[in-house]
Amino acid sequence: MGLRAQQWWYFLVLPAAGLPVATWHRPTLPLLTALLHGAVVAGGCLGFAYAVNGLVERHTDRDPRKNPWIGQPLAKNSAQLLGLLAAATALLAFAAGGDAPMAALTSLAAGAFYSLGPRVKARLLLGTGTNVLIFAPLLLVAPGAELSIRLAAWAATFSALLLQNQLVHEQADAGEDAAAGDPSTATWLGPQRTRWVLATFGGVAAAAPWLALPHCAAAAMGCAAVLATAATCSAAKPARRRMLQRRVVLVGATVAFSAEILASSLGLS
Repeated sequence: MGLRAQQWWYFLVLPAAGLPVATWHRPTLPLLTALLHGAVVAGGCLGFAYAVNGLVERHTDRDPRKNPWIGQPLAKNSAQLLGLLAAATALLAFAAGGDAPMAALTSLAAGAFYSLGPRVKARLLLGTGTNVLIFAPLLLVAPGAELSIRLAAWAATFSALLLQNQLVHEQADAGEDAAAGDPSTATWLGPQRTRWVLATFGGVAAAAPWLALPHCAAAAMGCAAVLATAATCSAAKPARRRMLQRRVVLVGATVAFSAEILASSLGLS
C-alpha cells in the first residue's frame, strides 16, 4: 500500500515537542518508549492521509515519484486496508491516554475530509487550512503529552510554517490542481499577494516562540523563520523554494528545541 512515507517521515518527530520539557532532562527508557509510541501513531495518521490522497488523485497526478498509485490498478481490498490502518492508529492513540485519542481522531478525520467527501482540498482557503488539522494534532499523540502555553507556542510556530510551505506546494502543483478542477489558495491569491501571506506567516512563526520559550530557543526559531520566509519568497522555482524552506525549518527547530531543553535543565529563561 503506497503510504508515501518518504514525503512525511520527518514529521514523526512532532510528538517529541508535546512532552513536557522536564522529561528531557534525563533521557530514560519511558521517554524513549513514549517517543516511539507517538511516532507510530503519527505515522499511522500521516500514512492514512497520504494514501487516501494518492488513491483519489491517481488519475490527475503526473509524477509517480510523488504518487506511487499513478498507473497502478486499484486493489480490491484497498479500502479495507486503509480502514484497518485508521482503526489500529486510533487504538494505539487510546492506549496512549490523555489528549492523544482526540488528537489522532482529529488528524485521521481531517485526512479523510481533505481528499474524500466533502473533499475540502477543492475549497479555497479551507483546503489549505485543513493541513493544520492533519499535522498539528500530532504534537499531542505521545503518552504523557500535555497541553500548555509552551506547547501552544510551538503549535502556533509549526502551523504558521506549515501553511507557508503548503502555499508554495500549491504553487508547485498548480498545473495538476487545475487539471483536477481543484482551485488552490495560492492560485487564487496570485504571486504578489501570496508573497505577502508568506511573509505574514513568517512573522507569526518568528513571534510565537517568544510567548513561552526560553529566549535562546525563541531567538533560534525566530532566525529560522526569517530564513524560511526568505526562501519561500525567493525567485527560485516553487519546488526548490519548498525544499529550502523545509530544510531551514528542520534545522532551526532542532536547534531551538535543543536550546529549550538546555535552558530548562539549567534553570534559564
